Amino acid sequence: ILPVTPTAPENLLNIKGVMARTALSKSGIYQMMARGDFPRPLRISHKCARWPASIVDRWIAEAIARAA
Repeated sequence: ILPVTPTAPENLLNIKGVMARTALSKSGIYQMMARGDFPRPLRISHKCARWPASIVDRWIAEAIARAA
């Protein structure tokens, strides 16, 4: 029997957290989402949407790779 190793819970970012992590403006994020150039958030509830930090980090890494 293998021991169970706990995994760290996914960090969820609100729009301010995404803005801080990407250095993009709120309107810029939503414009990019409309074009399909930025990941859409997960709907947590009727009035709550959050981006998984891992998805935002992957988007940042891909943007850096495209620019190189």
